Amino acid sequence: MIIITGIYPPEKCGVGDYTYNLIHTNSAKDWKLLYFKDWSIKALRYIIKTINSYDDEWICLQYPCVGFNKHITAELLCLYYGIFYKKKKLCVAVHEYSQFAWKRRTLANLIMISADKFIFTTQIERHNVTQRFKSIATKSTVIKILSNIASYAPDKQISERKYSIGYFGFISPNKGIEKYIEDISCVKKKCSNISAFIMGQIQAEQEEYANRIINKAKENEIETFINYEADKVAEILSDTKFAYLPFPDGVSERRGSLLACMSNGCAIISTRGKYTTRELEQSCIIVDEEDSVRKIEDVLTSKKETHEMWQNESTHYIKNLPKSWDEIATKYNEFISC
Repeated sequence: MIIITGIYPPEKCGVGDYTYNLIHTNSAKDWKLLYFKDWSIKALRYIIKTINSYDDEWICLQYPCVGFNKHITAELLCLYYGIFYKKKKLCVAVHEYSQFAWKRRTLANLIMISADKFIFTTQIERHNVTQRFKSIATKSTVIKILSNIASYAPDKQISERKYSIGYFGFISPNKGIEKYIEDISCVKKKCSNISAFIMGQIQAEQEEYANRIINKAKENEIETFINYEADKVAEILSDTKFAYLPFPDGVSERRGSLLACMSNGCAIISTRGKYTTRELEQSCIIVDEEDSVRKIEDVLTSKKETHEMWQNESTHYIKNLPKSWDEIATKYNEFISC
């Protein structure tokens, strides 16, 4: 099988990290990775020529990713292999669909009518697609993701942890970082002894935005940990009591930052949205826009037993996910071969 991506480490993107972890498993030892940096229309011929130089029957596109850079080449590539070139079969790993604006979704629909098989990372994404394209129900599966960040010391009790509360994720818009700073600055006025941080990576195109966030955090005495290596990220998360992740669209299974915090034993405070499953709602402390500050204050000042209860809920959720990246790669192989 050929895995195709438009982003790959050291470039910063969740899909790139996902692909890296997947390809470096024993179950993927026979896979081939094709990482194309140029996804302009003029590069389409070269991409096709390169893919066709391999004998593999199946190709699997990781979709979408930052590397596609608003070009329509990935969609045209799928049309080519799905409709015009039948010597190879096409599988698309769909990491996101429901969040697309209508223009982006219209382009993504070209993929939905052309691929032979689909792998979704959440049941909700699969449901949203199969509601529009009924035939995809019989040629798709759900393979849940793992965190790109390993566990460091997930069993460390909350009472033994250094940081009161933290935010983790890419430093980019529409991820709730402004809300985090706003709420934590209010909480610190009443609970002056809490320690808080923001930790994440900066993508090149978001550098100006990230610098504003860093300055705003410093003004509010919130520490920042920027572009740390994965092992250091895990170490800090495993020393954090609560992760506050106020996603504008609500907490959902597709959030890798959530899974990173959970896998390192953080109790989770987050928001509810239309993609929040019942299991996630039970595993997280859910706050609303109007009462988030009060509820965070109550949580941070509650008893040790309450803290440990929420930590246990978070840990329990993780137990229902794949145990390793090798397990995920094995599921890819099983699905492709069936």
